[in-house]
Amino acid sequence: MTTHRATLIVEQLERRATPSVKTWMTNYMKGSTPFIGCKIPVVRESVRCVVGPTSKKRGRGDDDNDDAKTTGVAKTYVEDAISLLRHDCGDAKQAGIILYANTNHCRRCRMRHCCGNSSRKFYARRSDT
Repeated sequence: MTTHRATLIVEQLERRATPSVKTWMTNYMKGSTPFIGCKIPVVRESVRCVVGPTSKKRGRGDDDNDDAKTTGVAKTYVEDAISLLRHDCGDAKQAGIILYANTNHCRRCRMRHCCGNSSRKFYARRSDT
């Protein structure tokens, strides 16, 4: 099942693809993964073109990032990212990773193993034995 936004991102990737990049990436992966033919900056720009720019503010107390306002949007972005990760082409999978990393899920995540943006610092204690 492909979401509408994921389809639009794949269409953007197909428009911006170049045959030389497709050949290079396919040879680099030894034919194990098909590619559309976009480098990472092009993939990132394609995601931004469809989704729109994300706020780079990660401060505390932002009223614009209230959970009640962004939960639905973040949930649909995660669904779009999962849809892209299930795509056959490596470029679409890269777009899914970029989309998932830019959702509010990772910005608000408190779990260190999820994205590394933990609000708490964990330090190893030395034992005095």
